[in-house]
Amino acid sequence: MSNSERAHWRPAYVGLGSNLQGPAGQLDSAFDLIAAIPDTRLIERSSLYRSAPFGGVEQPDFVNAAAALLTQLSAPQLLGELQAIESRRGRERDGVRWGPRVLDPVSYTHLTLPTTWSRCSARGSPAEGGRGGGGGGGG
Repeated sequence: MSNSERAHWRPAYVGLGSNLQGPAGQLDSAFDLIAAIPDTRLIERSSLYRSAPFGGVEQPDFVNAAAALLTQLSAPQLLGELQAIESRRGRERDGVRWGPRVLDPVSYTHLTLPTTWSRCSARGSPAEGGRGGGGGGGG
């Protein structure tokens, strides 16, 4: 394979949120599953943060986090892998916007790490032992 045919490693950032079925445990499991995605490396993970739900649906607070990745996958391939993780963790897409979620990974590509982390850390407060350094948006 020539250098021009080799896949390039690209940064990708994933925001994670959960507010059902042990949210902190859901996120810890999600980090493990993300680390196992083929042609992808989990480079960094944020602390966990608690945030209020958005959108007017009555539900528990979210626990959020973010992951920094390097991947050789295209954006649609990475999205497919993340949606497969959602399904394995029990997420059912019921059409309720901004509703409760067992797991909700959101992929952000083509963003710089400081921008992503600063957006995330502007939301929420440390949750379940979080130590600062960022958190996820979302829910």
